Amino acid sequence: MKLQLSTPFSWAICIVATGMAGVLNLAAAESLYGNLSVEWMLACMLFISVYATLAARQAYLHARKWPKTVIVLLFPLSFLHLMFDAPIALSIGVTVFNLLLWAVAYRLTDKLIRLSPKNTLNPS
Repeated sequence: MKLQLSTPFSWAICIVATGMAGVLNLAAAESLYGNLSVEWMLACMLFISVYATLAARQAYLHARKWPKTVIVLLFPLSFLHLMFDAPIALSIGVTVFNLLLWAVAYRLTDKLIRLSPKNTLNPS
């Protein structure tokens, strides 16, 4: 039995997965390359949330493929988590979870593009 998600659920999961993956990568970059203040971290997290919502909206309402392209371009950032000075099991666990989030965001972005009313390949 194949799992079928309705469009609002696809939107929600795509936004959450993209946002969580972005925040995980922000936390990795912040701990590796600098000490951002709390205000900058909150501003970056707000930007990530807005980006995730805008990406889902552009994919579904306008059948634009740039959100999918951005996910592919940002995918290598998932491996930043392997550089943490942490136990290897924790580092690998966080990396695998982050890769799962990127995969979910990619698959659901693709689904939102296919379901888009503006998609010219959509038969309905």
